Amino acid sequence: MKNDGGDGLPNYDVFGERYQLPLMDIASRTKVKILIESTVLFAKSGYSTVSIKDIARAIGIKPASVYNHFPSKEALWDAVMEHAVELYLLYLERLAQKAAAAASFAEALEISMMEPRKMSNDFTCYAFSLMRTEQFRNEKAWDKYNQVFLRYSLDFFTGVFAKHLDDGSGARFDAGTVATIIMNSVLMGIDVQVQKLLGRKIPYEPSEMLVKLQEFLLLAVAGA
Repeated sequence: MKNDGGDGLPNYDVFGERYQLPLMDIASRTKVKILIESTVLFAKSGYSTVSIKDIARAIGIKPASVYNHFPSKEALWDAVMEHAVELYLLYLERLAQKAAAAASFAEALEISMMEPRKMSNDFTCYAFSLMRTEQFRNEKAWDKYNQVFLRYSLDFFTGVFAKHLDDGSGARFDAGTVATIIMNSVLMGIDVQVQKLLGRKIPYEPSEMLVKLQEFLLLAVAGA
């Protein structure tokens, strides 16, 4: 959740830990605030709708101060997207460290589902959702979404399950199929969480959806 971390910057806890901006030189507190608030505003309203004035107003600074750190709105957008990707790769890195020790398909599945069920951090959800909300309106967003959120994610989750599922056995679900189902379900869960943050009514909790999916895959693989 968002609060003051004691250094004048918003304190975002990501997966229960204090979040540090991986790509940002934190010597400039204003620059960090611009990046954070821009991510949230772009995810909420879309890149084309949000202006530099809107971002400056949200932070409480003059528009000229934004341009002191980012020469253009496009440069700011590029930084926001790169940071969202960096955060997502950090998320997958955490999963990889835990999944490497999985002794069975059930354990690997539990590890892959556990982190998304714990995802309650506002900023994380906005950053992850950003590419999905902009992918059809912005060529750069589509490129990041296609190469990282889809292609990289699919390769990652396939690797997680490959050692536990025999792809050549003709089973109902091979590693690639399971990876595709989980990847899309996790991203959809993030989208649903963002809709909650925007105050929109949703038919179910993201965690409930992921729990049901986990139960379904365990039964399907066991019966294959």
